[in-house]
Amino acid sequence: MEEFNRKKHWEHIYQTKELMEVSWIRSTPETFLEFFKHFKVPKNAKVIDIGGGVVIW
Repeated sequence: MEEFNRKKHWEHIYQTKELMEVSWIRSTPETFLEFFKHFKVPKNAKVIDIGGGVVIW
C-alpha cells in the first residue's frame, strides 16, 4: 500500500476541481448563518472567523 502523500493529494484537488466544487467554498455560508440565528447573535456583533477562508457573496 502506498503511503499517503498530502502534497500530491492537495495539488490534485486544486488542479482538478473548480472553486465551487470543493466543500470549503460556499456562495452562502449556511452553517455560519444558522449558528448566528440559533444563538441570537446581534447583527452589529464584532466577529472574527479564524481560518474561514474566502467567502463569496
